[in-house]
Amino acid sequence: MKRNLSVNGGTTMKNPKIILIVPIIFMIIGLVLVFFAFKSKNENDKFMETAEPVLAKCTRVWMTSSTDDDGDTTYYYHADVDYEYDNIPYHAYDISVDGSTSEGDTIMIYINPDNPNDARQEYTQGDFISMAVFGGLFAFIGFVGIIILLWSFKKSKPRVNEKWDKINEPWEIR
Repeated sequence: MKRNLSVNGGTTMKNPKIILIVPIIFMIIGLVLVFFAFKSKNENDKFMETAEPVLAKCTRVWMTSSTDDDGDTTYYYHADVDYEYDNIPYHAYDISVDGSTSEGDTIMIYINPDNPNDARQEYTQGDFISMAVFGGLFAFIGFVGIIILLWSFKKSKPRVNEKWDKINEPWEIR
């Protein structure tokens, strides 16, 4: 980005509309998040249409966590489970469970009857809602930023070329 010195001592950008990139990026990220939230929800809804409930025994339960830049920690609970379908034993790894689940507990899981190895915990709306709201917020901030910047560009006066000013300065007589 090239900058020029202005008459009043500050700097001006040669193309101030380049800053539109920031809100456009915000809007794109938000729309992508919303898209993937709905895509994930659609895939889970399709799975649950044909899924069959099965009781499974937790053979191993563990927790992982992630800490963000603010120091807030989020905990995730996982389990390996054993279950039977059509009198055939199966084992599923890394099923999402809640924090109250312990080793030896019996939980309800859902399996794909065409592929009994595909086992999942009941789908909740929480992840979808948080991702869709977060993405919508990003898209909204980007959209508002674009509108504000375009409005300010329209209201701003064109900058006077400094070289032209120096050429047309009135002669001073001393």
